Amino acid sequence: MEDRTKALQKHWRWFFVSGTLTLVLGALAIIVPLRSSLAFDIGIGGIFVVAGLIQAVHSFWSRRWDGFYFEALGGVVYLLVGMMLLGNHGAGVRMVTLLLALLLIMQGMVQVSLSSELQPKLSKGWMFASGVAGVGVGVLIWSQWPSGSLWLVGLFIGIHLLLRGWSIITLSLSRRLLAA
Repeated sequence: MEDRTKALQKHWRWFFVSGTLTLVLGALAIIVPLRSSLAFDIGIGGIFVVAGLIQAVHSFWSRRWDGFYFEALGGVVYLLVGMMLLGNHGAGVRMVTLLLALLLIMQGMVQVSLSSELQPKLSKGWMFASGVAGVGVGVLIWSQWPSGSLWLVGLFIGIHLLLRGWSIITLSLSRRLLAA
């Protein structure tokens, strides 16, 4: 456990940058024009590709952390979903919306599970809240599928990425304080 804590403390800056970039991507996801399926596919697909790359790289910077495999898998899934969105303009948007709902539910459950291992309580609480929000957003998207697919997804994905980014930022700042 001590090795993992030291690894997190050593790379707190990368966690902060990763969280900040995820937060910005969340804001961009909310701003994307939600009524056009083409803009949705390209905008959200591009955001997911970038978020997947950030999360995958982030996972390798924090290899000694127990969440490495989940972070790497999450990054790959984000990347694949983004590529699917970019490759299936219009016709596949409803099916991809369903996959996004499932991704958020899965990612949220993993975050809730991982939050139980984090200390101090500040970062633990934000990670837990982000996970619960991810599950909630996934369930809401699924419940509005297929009729609300286009306008709900961008909004909820943005909210999810905002909370995810904030949880990573609070984790980084808590590790910085422990390192000082």
